[in-house]
Amino acid sequence: MQSFLFLLHGMHLGWNVWTLVAVATDLFALTTAPSVLLRTRQRPTATLGWLLALFTLPLLGPAVWWLIGRNRLERRRVTRSRSPAGLAASLDTLGGVLEGCGPSGHPGVGPRRPGNQARLLVDAAEAYPVFFEGVAGAVRSVDVLFFSWQPDETGSRLRDHLAERAAAGVDVRVLVDGMGAHRADRAFFAPLLQAGGRVAWFQPPRILRRGFDLNFRNHRKLLMIDRSRAWIGGLNIGDEHLGAWHDLAAELRGPVVRDLFEVFADDWFFTTGEALALPPVVAAPGAAVCRVLASGPDDTVASTHDAFFLALTSARTSIRLMTPYFIPGEAIVAALRSAALRGVDVRLLLPASSGVLHDRVTRLAGRTWFPELLDPGIRIWEYGAGFLHAKALVVDEELTLLGSANLDSRSFRLNFELSCAVHDKAFATRLGAVFDEDLLRSNEVVGAALEAEPLSQRIVAATLRLAAPLL
Repeated sequence: MQSFLFLLHGMHLGWNVWTLVAVATDLFALTTAPSVLLRTRQRPTATLGWLLALFTLPLLGPAVWWLIGRNRLERRRVTRSRSPAGLAASLDTLGGVLEGCGPSGHPGVGPRRPGNQARLLVDAAEAYPVFFEGVAGAVRSVDVLFFSWQPDETGSRLRDHLAERAAAGVDVRVLVDGMGAHRADRAFFAPLLQAGGRVAWFQPPRILRRGFDLNFRNHRKLLMIDRSRAWIGGLNIGDEHLGAWHDLAAELRGPVVRDLFEVFADDWFFTTGEALALPPVVAAPGAAVCRVLASGPDDTVASTHDAFFLALTSARTSIRLMTPYFIPGEAIVAALRSAALRGVDVRLLLPASSGVLHDRVTRLAGRTWFPELLDPGIRIWEYGAGFLHAKALVVDEELTLLGSANLDSRSFRLNFELSCAVHDKAFATRLGAVFDEDLLRSNEVVGAALEAEPLSQRIVAATLRLAAPLL
């Protein structure tokens, strides 16, 4: 008998231990192939790439697929809002420019909520004191969800504030990602637990348990006080955010907070099995019309990706986009290019190189899209005054998308992300002003500089682009 792998190479094997190993690894690849075919059927290029990996690396390929390759997760839900009007209608806050796009039944899109207040917070130095003040003033509940929570001075300070509230009888729940917050363990949270607070870890990576899914991380950031006031954005909890780290958060009050709580309740139920009662809609008269965008690998559609795409294609005058990780994919590139070709002023703000290997790799891969973006007149800057971690899109100085999602495949398809579409001119104007200030601390990318880059660097970047879906 011959192993399929060795047939490819025209080699004959006798019956021995290595034959059995080869046959077993080929069977592993063959039994993995249906999962690849079903889960990547909407992306033929990814399907071919994974199948090639399965049968040229018959042990490593399947192992990597089951660890990080899958892009769908089945999970229990209890509360998530379903928008019967579809995503196109859900983003229809620009005077009808998205009408006629047709319903798409996106489950991660919340209902249209008028009458909210939206406030922009810039960097941790401004946001953290507001977080601490909010927690200290809580009288009924504090619900906390962060991807990363460091056991340092900042992390300990927030933990202690929560413990004080829990000891006073406030209902405190903390949910953190099992990998992103792995250093904040049960011993770290002991003061909060002893005070009566609840802490849970989302999908901790444990072998032989359901949670051993390295891909499916909860990347959301959400803090809610008394289920009537909430903050979302890109900020996690840790001292590093107080350094040369540029980020954004949005404080929201009004009916949209109920939809944010639904997202938290779903994640809490999946992690702990405890179903939380939904709060009433709390009025907070304001000018902002908001919609929650909560996407993840448990949805059949990529709500965050489609929201960005529709917002970009709706632009009439201007697009301002900032993101720390830029792996856009063909659809987003086409939306950006078509906007520039119809006369929209398109500006991108991305990070300059940092010392972190993953950031350098992602930046190199992302730069391979620069020539086709610069060609129609899109302008690109690289932020040089620290690490740009802000994730926001402003369209026509009216519509803002702000939250935890990066512009990459991991945020679009693999992570659980939380963003909010805010239609409020004052909020968009404030964010646009921050964007323009950031450009003064950035360097504009020009085509001549790209052409002058060493050939070896361009080859490495083009190679890394092949791994874009995993970055």
